Amino acid sequence: MTRAPLFVFALLVAFARPAAARADLPGEGYKNHLVIGIGVGVDAIHPSDYDAYTNAFNETHLGPAGRANPSVALHASLAVTYYGPYYILVRTGIEPDYFFPSEQLGGTSVTNYGGTLEVPLLIGGHYALLDNRLVVELAIGPCVSAFTSAGLNDANGSFPDANQLFADPSFGFDSEIKAQYFLTPGFSLGIELGYRILSSSALHQSGATSPYEPYGKPIYLDLSGFRALFELGFAAM
Repeated sequence: MTRAPLFVFALLVAFARPAAARADLPGEGYKNHLVIGIGVGVDAIHPSDYDAYTNAFNETHLGPAGRANPSVALHASLAVTYYGPYYILVRTGIEPDYFFPSEQLGGTSVTNYGGTLEVPLLIGGHYALLDNRLVVELAIGPCVSAFTSAGLNDANGSFPDANQLFADPSFGFDSEIKAQYFLTPGFSLGIELGYRILSSSALHQSGATSPYEPYGKPIYLDLSGFRALFELGFAAM
């Protein structure tokens, strides 16, 4: 054999050998895992433009301003998070919000039903501690409100201008910081804090294509604000 074929043969043998497994970086021990999380908590919201609409409704019917304005929404989460190598994580899922403050107007109960169904796509980082039992993470990314509804519901029909309104999908941004502790390799308890920037498109009545403008301008439901959740995690891989 000449030197050239020997050199080519040596290269082929080198590349044919299985590569040695890369040692985990510090805090990277929870890589290559998929966790399904189920959470429940609250959002703090301040939808000022929408509150102005409900206040105008109350003023028309001699009701107390602010009584039916939402300030806290119930928040639920069904999230799927992949913890990859090099501290990278990717998370998506569905995150519904729901609020329902009510008031009495002239002996009639008026409830302000509303909320949204958010679908986030977050990218961030994770770090494992305590022999990979405690995982902390931080992520940020875009989100879409796939379905949004809000409006005053008059159960007795006493107020014909009470309306349940709807919005087309709109885009925003979401973020989260979370710590979860694995009681077993397949089950964890977690606490999550997050902040979202999300506002609906112009609200409209059911079946309508143009915005609902009872006071000469469109109504938007702003669901931006902080949230806090308690979460159960189930490792799928």
